[in-house]
Amino acid sequence: MKTRMKEVRAFVIGVVVTLLLTGSTLVIASPVVRELIFGVSVRIDGQLLEFEYDMRPFIIEGRTFLPVRAIADAVGLEVDFDHATNTAILTTLVSTATRFAETFISGTTGSHRAQVTASANILGITHANVVEYSVAAQPEIYSQHYLAGNYNRIVGVFGRIDSGGTPRDVAVTIEGDGVVLYTFSLSQQGTTHTLDIDVSGVQLLTVGINVTSGPGGAANDRTSWAISANIY
Repeated sequence: MKTRMKEVRAFVIGVVVTLLLTGSTLVIASPVVRELIFGVSVRIDGQLLEFEYDMRPFIIEGRTFLPVRAIADAVGLEVDFDHATNTAILTTLVSTATRFAETFISGTTGSHRAQVTASANILGITHANVVEYSVAAQPEIYSQHYLAGNYNRIVGVFGRIDSGGTPRDVAVTIEGDGVVLYTFSLSQQGTTHTLDIDVSGVQLLTVGINVTSGPGGAANDRTSWAISANIY
């Protein structure tokens, strides 16, 4: 009987993983389902991922199962599934990627400035070669990036990198050739925002940073942010 139950559990796990890989809806009526625990949280570089209802991670018999496609998309991997061999195929894009910082051509200067920095710590994670935005007396700064129509996608993270305790709200606008492509805001300290932006055909990209609340004017009120990203 124990051997039979192990075979049943193995079969159910195989079905569940296959469905999660393919994005299909999971509907199983079996006593084994009672051993499934949903509600597993996943963070990548400090960013909490959100999953579709039928793609939620789960635990069965102490083992945690994650949806391969969703995780691969979050870390910038190409994913495919070979149905003939039941094989998940992940392809790294890092070898063909350029660091977003390497596209930097100009930015705001002075005490409030945008610049390329060798490394920065975003929520406890050290990132190499980032674009840093340091805001003091002036709440709005920008950086410009020459893409020359050679890239299609920016994948990375935006977050605060200074250790100051002053809460700040920040709004970010990303434009391609003068057209707004993407906007977002962060309204509390200790958070990040995941970037996945279509920049197909863009020649000149502009990133605008606007600190919308918090004390300003004094040098000790400086707040710093950074974009750590690859561009493909």
